[in-house]
Amino acid sequence: MLNEQRQALRAPVEGRMERTIHESLCAEVRYRFWHGNHLLFQHTDSSASFEYSSAD
Repeated sequence: MLNEQRQALRAPVEGRMERTIHESLCAEVRYRFWHGNHLLFQHTDSSASFEYSSAD
């Protein structure tokens, strides 16, 4: 779940800061590791960060 409080940041494209990415410092993430049908580990963290960009 991403928080709507996100920040636009400039990011490099071939050495020039021409791309925009977005970052949220208030994301919730869930990790689940499986071996076949057996769940080995599961953890949810409500204080994660998340960075994303459009596929231009």
